[in-house]
Amino acid sequence: MVASWAKSGTNNVAITGYYDCAPGIDYILTVVGTIGGVPIVAIPVTGSYE
Repeated sequence: MVASWAKSGTNNVAITGYYDCAPGIDYILTVVGTIGGVPIVAIPVTGSYE
């Protein structure tokens, strides 16, 4: 979880991390949060580990 940061910018925020995945299972990355109290609207991304 990204708590907060003081810098500003446009377009992209890079978030990195690791999660152990098992072959043949689909995973969904979902972004939930707010910017200045306004909810972020992001499209979930589905992927799998082959």
